[in-house]
Amino acid sequence: MEKHFLETAKACLINGDRLLSDAETLSYDRSPTSLALAIIAEEEFAKGFLLFLVDSGVIPWNEAILLRVTRDHHCKQLLAMLMEYASPDFDEMNARFDRRGSRLSEIERLLEELPSFPEISDRTERAALLERRRQLLSEIGRIEEKIRDDDSFPDHVAGAINVLCYEEIWRLRWSSDEKDDRRAAQAIARARDREKQDAFYVDIGKTGQAISLPDKIDEAAVGRARERARQLRSLLSSVLENESIVYREFEQLIEALKVMFAGPEELARLFPDKQNPLPVAVGRRRASYQSTKSGEGGTG
Repeated sequence: MEKHFLETAKACLINGDRLLSDAETLSYDRSPTSLALAIIAEEEFAKGFLLFLVDSGVIPWNEAILLRVTRDHHCKQLLAMLMEYASPDFDEMNARFDRRGSRLSEIERLLEELPSFPEISDRTERAALLERRRQLLSEIGRIEEKIRDDDSFPDHVAGAINVLCYEEIWRLRWSSDEKDDRRAAQAIARARDREKQDAFYVDIGKTGQAISLPDKIDEAAVGRARERARQLRSLLSSVLENESIVYREFEQLIEALKVMFAGPEELARLFPDKQNPLPVAVGRRRASYQSTKSGEGGTG
């Protein structure tokens, strides 16, 4: 059966452009509807990105599952979070490069300070050299840990990957130490959907009072939503036009998703010491993904 993933992804891009254009037009009146349309545009771009991932073989096509995902606002907001991570702000990217460069330079400087051990008979002097060496190595380790932090997924991104894979797509019961990451991702997705609802509707409290009015939407929130939508639009347009994506974050995300959605044979190769492994994306001071303890079933 002929597949139409890229064709439909391009249709999502065109429709997202229409929604974003309407959001930009309404922004001149500071309309809360501008915020809602921008978030809906994000969801269209996220849907197109999912179809790109399917067409690229990163996520396997499953009609029943993925059609449900494309119609679920929560899932599309999780995908939008991954797209934000994969297309960082230019200033943010430059700042990260500068941080990494300065940290590597600092490591080089500390390595040059490491004392050598000529023949020293004086025990006190030798002990002082050993202590100085220990301090320098400890400082180098601390800087290397900061570099690893920068190379790891932010917690909410790791959580978004896990929730999308296991809870939204596969609907598996699974255990992990990353509960806080999952909560962070889910909270962001819910907050954005709440923003969209608040921009459209009057929200009524338990005693009948109006607790949220669209015309009270913060102007800054409208601007943030439009900027996010532009960011997602740029990434989707680039991947659909086969433009070279130079962001390390994009490559890291794609590689992690390939592991998360790998079949049984590939998982067995990646985690030979595990039986029925479930890979889990992790943030903070660990690698991009690791395998949990053996579980029931797998991702294949």
